[in-house]
Amino acid sequence: MRLRAMALALGLLSAAFGSAMAQEPTPADSGRLRAARWNAALLELAERDRLMLIPRGQTLLAQTSFDRSGGNDDGFSGRWSPLRRESNGEYVLFDERGAGSLTRLHFAFFDSIQPGQGREDYELRAYFEGESTPRIALPLKELVSGTRAPFLPPFVGDDRVSPGGPFVFYPLSYRSALKITTTGAPNFFAFQGVRLREARGVSSFDPRFDEPAAAAERLLSVARAPRARTGEQSLSLRGTAAPGQPFVLLDHAGPGVLERLVFELPATLAQGLRLRATWERETLPAIDAPLGFLFGNELGNGPVQAVLFGFAPADARGWIDLPMPFAQHARIEILAEQSVELAVRIDWRPGAPPAGFGHLRGELRETLAPRNGEDVLLLQANGRGRLAAVIASMGWRASSAPPRGRLFLEGDERLFLDGRRSPALHGTGSEEFFDWGWYDTGVDRPFTLPLHGYPEWKLEAQRDETACYRCFLHAPISWEREALLGLEHGPTNTEHAEYRTLSLFYAQSAPGLERTDAIDVGDPAAESAHAWNDPSGALLPTLTGEFEGAGGAPLSDAGRRGVGAHSFRLALRSDNDGVRLRRLCDQALAPQQAEVYVDGAYVGTWYQARSNPLRRWLEDELEFPPAFTRGKSSIEVRLEPRGSRWNAYRYEAWSYLQAP
Repeated sequence: MRLRAMALALGLLSAAFGSAMAQEPTPADSGRLRAARWNAALLELAERDRLMLIPRGQTLLAQTSFDRSGGNDDGFSGRWSPLRRESNGEYVLFDERGAGSLTRLHFAFFDSIQPGQGREDYELRAYFEGESTPRIALPLKELVSGTRAPFLPPFVGDDRVSPGGPFVFYPLSYRSALKITTTGAPNFFAFQGVRLREARGVSSFDPRFDEPAAAAERLLSVARAPRARTGEQSLSLRGTAAPGQPFVLLDHAGPGVLERLVFELPATLAQGLRLRATWERETLPAIDAPLGFLFGNELGNGPVQAVLFGFAPADARGWIDLPMPFAQHARIEILAEQSVELAVRIDWRPGAPPAGFGHLRGELRETLAPRNGEDVLLLQANGRGRLAAVIASMGWRASSAPPRGRLFLEGDERLFLDGRRSPALHGTGSEEFFDWGWYDTGVDRPFTLPLHGYPEWKLEAQRDETACYRCFLHAPISWEREALLGLEHGPTNTEHAEYRTLSLFYAQSAPGLERTDAIDVGDPAAESAHAWNDPSGALLPTLTGEFEGAGGAPLSDAGRRGVGAHSFRLALRSDNDGVRLRRLCDQALAPQQAEVYVDGAYVGTWYQARSNPLRRWLEDELEFPPAFTRGKSSIEVRLEPRGSRWNAYRYEAWSYLQAP
C-alpha cells in the first residue's frame, strides 16, 4: 500500500468515526477506551506491549473449508465449506455460542482467477447474540473492498491489496452467540478468533462504540522507519562485525524491555549475519537466526513493511520491532560470515516488565527432505506460550530433486494445542496460512502488508523459492502446556520441497495446565468411581475411527449418548485458577448442545456445530471460570443435553495452575 493510499485510509477512518489519529495510545487513552465500550480485540492491535503477555482463559477458535476426508478438496467443490444449509437457504459457515471474538476472515475467490463468473456474488451475513436480523449484511466483495465502515483499510483488503487472499481483520466480538452465513454457495475460507471463558468485559459488536483509530495508525505506520516512543531510551553504535568474534550490541544487567532494533547495513550482506539473543543468563540463546529472517524475508531482496519487522533494501535498513522483555539480564550479539560495517539503534525501556510476560523466543527450522505422510514442523514448544509471527522460505534449490512446480503450497497448516488429539486449527493451504492465495495464476505477485506478506518469489534456472510471513496480533494463538504447528508438503503430504522457517513466540517455561482427573465413559468401574448419574443415558457400541489431522492409528472406544440430564464428579487441584473440561465425542452428527452446571450453578452452553462423517473422533473443550472452581478439590458437573446428538466417550478435567 502506497503512502498516498495509507493517508487516504486514515482520512476515511477519521471521517467514519469522528476521531483523530494518535501516534500511540497513551495509558490515559487506554484507560478511557476501556471505560467506554472499547472493542477489546482492537487493543491487541493498538497496544504493542500486550503481545508479550500470555492470555489466560481464552482458547483458539477456528472454522475453515478444509477437506474432511484428508484430501485436497479444501473449497474447490464447496462440499465441505458450509456447516449446514438452513431452511431460508442460507449457508452457515460459522456458528458459536458463548463469548468470543472472530478476528480473521480469509477468503480465496474463484472470481479472482475466473473473472466474470460471479461465483462470489452473494451476501455475507452476521447474526449476533441469537438475533433473527443480521447486524452485518453486505455483498461479500463489498465487505472486503474497503469502502464500507467499519470495514476500512487497513482492517480489510481485496485482491488488489492482498493478491488471491481477500481478508477482514476487523474484530467481530460477541457475548453469547455469533453465526456467519452466506446467501450463495461458499468455497474457500478460513475464519479464526478466540473463545473466552466468560463474557465479563466483552462488548457485543457495535461499531458506533468502537474507536479503531489507534489500531489503524499502528498498522499504517509500517510505511515509515520505526521511531522511539515516549519513555524509551535509545542507544546507537557503529562498528565492524567480523568472522569468528561476536559483535556485542547489548549486555545489560537488570530488568527492562528491548522495544526494537534498527540496523543500517548493505542489503546484500544481511543474509550473512546472525542475531543471538540470550535472556536471564540462560545457557542457550532464546533466538539464534539469520537477520534476513528477523527482517521478514530470508531470501533478501523483496522489501517488507510489517508491523513487527521490516526490510528496506533500497535504504539499506532493516528492523525488528517486537517487545523483548527480561527480568535480570539481556545480551544481544551479531555473528558475521564476513566483515561488515554496522550501524545499530536500540530502543529500550528500563524497569520491570509487566506481570505475566513471556520471553521472546525463536524456533529456527530447516527441513530439506520432508518425509512422506509427515507434516513439516514449524513449531514445537512446551510450557505456556503465545505465537507472534512465522517467517518462511519454501521451495527447492539445485541440490534437491525438482518438485512439480509449487504444488507443495497445497499443503494445509495443522495446529495441535495442549495435548488435544484434534487439531485446534486445520487450514486449507500453505499460501492461505500466510493469508494470500492462487499461486501461479494471473493474480500471483509478491506484496507486503502490515500483518502478512509474500515479499519475494525467487525463480531461477536452479532455484524456485517463495518467501512469506504472517504476524498474529489480530488472530492470537496461545497455549498452556504445548504447541505443535506444521504444514503438509503438498496436497497429500508427499511433494518434495525444502522449508526454512522461523517461528517467533513468547514463552514461559512452566506449564499452566495439569490434568487432574479423567472418566472413561461407558466403563462401569470408571463411572462408579466418579459418581456417574445418568438415568436415561444409552450405551453406544464401540466406535473405531480416526481424528482429523496428521493421521495415526485408529482409536476404538465405547461411550454413551446423552439424552437426558446426567452428572459426574471430577477431582481438581484445590489451588486451581479455573478448569478446562475436555470431551472425546463422535462428531458424525451435528450440532451438539448441552447446558452445563457446576455444583448446581449455571456455567453456560457447550455447543459444537461442526461435523465429520468420515473422521469421526473429536476432542472439544469448555472453560470453567475460577469463580466456579477456586478452592475446590472436586466438583459435580451436570449436563442437560438439547436434542439427542450429545455423546461422550471420555471426559478429562484440566486444572489451571496459579500464575508464578
